[in-house]
Amino acid sequence: STAETETAAAPADADADTSIYAQQATELKSLKSTFLRTMRDRGFLHQCTNIVELDALLSEGGTASTCTSAYLGFDATADSLHVGSLLQIMILRHLQQSG
Repeated sequence: STAETETAAAPADADADTSIYAQQATELKSLKSTFLRTMRDRGFLHQCTNIVELDALLSEGGTASTCTSAYLGFDATADSLHVGSLLQIMILRHLQQSG
């Protein structure tokens, strides 16, 4: 039938995954930064913009010129804190521990 012929004639890479997740799979496997590897291994990191550049920045070391800062925008004394807030605090703690 025509459908079978079209399927058989399709290129082998037609089923290749071209999603952003597939494109970043190699980059995520080759991270050098302790912080980013921890985030990836613990399941916190799924997708990231400019992952290669961020990895290079975080891998440079802790000199004054390469100091990395982070910010969380919530009131830690608020009644509305929840597990999602704890998740963000845990990520900041991992950043702190990685130097």
